Amino acid sequence: VDQLSPAWILNAFAVGDFVNDLAEAGQASTSARPAPVEPAADAVDAADSIDAAADAVADAEIVPAQELSATAAEPVYNPPVGMVRVAERIVLGGAPDAVNLGAFLQAQLTPEELGILEAGVERVHQEPGAALPPGAGAAVLNALNRALAQSTLIDDAVYMDDLKARITAQLEELEAQKQAALADGSVAVEERVALTKQARRLGALQRQIGRAEERYRNRSQHADLLRLNRVLLEAECPADITMSIQSIHPYAVEQIAHLYPEETVAVLDATYVSVVDKIRNLPDQLIAGPLNDAFLEVTQVLKEYFDIDSIFEVLNVKLDGLDEDLELGLDRLSAAYGRLLVTFDRQLAAA
Repeated sequence: VDQLSPAWILNAFAVGDFVNDLAEAGQASTSARPAPVEPAADAVDAADSIDAAADAVADAEIVPAQELSATAAEPVYNPPVGMVRVAERIVLGGAPDAVNLGAFLQAQLTPEELGILEAGVERVHQEPGAALPPGAGAAVLNALNRALAQSTLIDDAVYMDDLKARITAQLEELEAQKQAALADGSVAVEERVALTKQARRLGALQRQIGRAEERYRNRSQHADLLRLNRVLLEAECPADITMSIQSIHPYAVEQIAHLYPEETVAVLDATYVSVVDKIRNLPDQLIAGPLNDAFLEVTQVLKEYFDIDSIFEVLNVKLDGLDEDLELGLDRLSAAYGRLLVTFDRQLAAA
């Protein structure tokens, strides 16, 4: 049932999930599914890849991983070049490389399937123009699809750290190449565009790996395992494996995020900050500054033509005189009030 789930259908490998480099292959692919787009596809190619993947899901019969067979699988004729390169990597699985991914994929095959795959790769090498035999193509799909359900790569912390470091290094290298191409006027526009697309594809994969790993670590669900393994394999073989349907949206987001040149955005940001600073200082420049100057001028005129201190001295003298008058008046009032009380007492006593 797991292999019939939407997660399996969206992430499982089929012939259309491999790069079909016609220039390198020397002939068009006539496989059972439409030719896939290259990893660094533009928006139009991305839409084509959605149609291709949708046709693939409708046309292909997904076989559960434990029942896949190199002899029972659907025949593959003139498979994409990407599939041939993956087949070669699996056959050379024992050869040392950064993560020995080939050995991991080779371990997913039975001895019979591995023998068929080795014979098919040898035939391609020995016979110019020969296509990968149907059984060998099925073995490649078996190896990849069985690997989707394994946690071997994910549980290897050293491998995960190494893969992330390699992606970061590749992004830095692509950025350096892109800057060098922009500085070199002799570099064709197509080459610059290709470098930009590769960088955005890797950037999208980097973010997908981070999100898929977080979901898998937190939930440990089978669907998350399938998705994480799919993006890991896409990151390991970006020149051979095309984007899955679920990878197209992050790639489109990456494209949209860079619609405006970063240099232009930086200039706009700096201009905005400068404008805000100037507006913030306008009240001081237009109101506070001129008013302060005018106030200082007025006070200077008052000091020159009016003796403010003398005026206040006179007022102080007058106020002091009022204080004395008030004191005398209050004393007289107090004495009169006292006499009034004595008179009331006498009158009351006589009555």
